Formats: sequence, structure tokens, C-alpha cells
Amino acid sequence: MIRVEGLVVDRRGERVLDGVSFAAGHGETVAVVGASGSGKSTLLLALAGCIPLRTGSVAMEDGTRIGYVPPLLASWPVVRADEFLEFCAASSGLAGKPLQEAVARGLAMAGLAGRPSIRIDALSDAAKKRLLLARGLLGDPDVLLVDDPFVPLDPTGCLAVERLVEDAGLAGRSVIAAVNAAHLRGCWSRVLLLDGGRIRRDLRVERSVHDADPWWGERLLEPGFREAGDDAD
Repeated sequence: MIRVEGLVVDRRGERVLDGVSFAAGHGETVAVVGASGSGKSTLLLALAGCIPLRTGSVAMEDGTRIGYVPPLLASWPVVRADEFLEFCAASSGLAGKPLQEAVARGLAMAGLAGRPSIRIDALSDAAKKRLLLARGLLGDPDVLLVDDPFVPLDPTGCLAVERLVEDAGLAGRSVIAAVNAAHLRGCWSRVLLLDGGRIRRDLRVERSVHDADPWWGERLLEPGFREAGDDAD
């Protein structure tokens, strides 16, 4: 369980998050949608403890492990894929056989089991994203935070990520992801609409996004849907 109360975050002198409150339980998969600049990435960084809070709190159960997946893989010149995962696994406290097993799982998930020594700068953007996702799961996290999980993946890669999110939810993990509304898929149990640094809508998904009304796409972001408290049905 992760509980956020009255979260306020300022970045570069501007208010980015303004009183954000919500909770996500075990097995919930939450898509945070909103226009560019609405605070989606900042929210994930705040939940991961990567940036300071002005006010508010982020509370989790004792011993909660967090996995954070940024939108892009920073440049790692001459570093191999297996070396990258080994470094990240060691940073998560793994050693010995558990570290080796985690790295092997990560390489398989990234589609690099047969190419562990490939340099990161030689990977495609999609392969780098898969490697980032693998890194996020190295420490067997209870809460998985993912920024832009479907970019720049092709349809096959998107389906793989969708299955990953569904499997994480079934395993009891909480998944919170910043998602472009155009990439909403059928793996979410909730959708939070973030606008102007505030959560305007908190919608529980009772059916597959693919089967839902067009409301899930353009209509979700129409001005008439920005006020909290009104049902979109």
C-alpha cells in the first residue's frame, strides 16, 4: 500500500504538484494521465523519493521495496548490458547467486539473454526501454513506478509491457505509471487524470480500456471533464 497526502512539489521555482492525494493498494495498476507539463513525471519522482517535497507525505508499509523506471536510459558509454544490470542489482543490495539470477532474468526480459556483452550505446531505443524495465524489477519491488512505459516500443513491445503490468498486479505489486492518454491500454485498474498539478478525476476501470467508450481517449481530456466529482459515465 502507498498513501499520498497533500503532496506539494515545487521545481525551478514553480508549483508542479499542488495538493495531490490518493492511495494505491496491493495489486492495483494505476495509470496517471494528463497533458505534457501536468506533473506526471514529477509525481513519480516524488513517490520514488528522488526529489524533495515542499509539504505533504508519501507513506508506505515498512519494508516496502520500490522499483523506478525512468522514461529514457541515460548514456552509459562502453558499458555492457550485463554490467549495467550487475551494477544496478548490487546497488539494490543483491550479491552472489541472487545477483547472478537477477541479472539473468533481467537479460531475458530485455531480450538480451543471447547478447549479454552488447554495449548499451549499441542498443535500439526499444531495447534500451526493455533494459530499463528489467532494471526496475531487479529488486523484486512491491511498488513499481514507470514513466512512459509504452514509448518508444512497437505494438509487440507494448503488448509485452501490458502483460508485465497485468502480471505485476496479479502478483500483488502496486504499479503506478505516467501514461500518455493515447497509449491507454487494457492493463489498468484505475486511471488518475492529473491537470494543473492536481488530480481531477480518479476512475476505476471495470472493463478493458480497449472495450471502453471513446471517452477514454480525447474526451477524457476535454475541459468539461476536468472538474472533480462528476462521473464520466
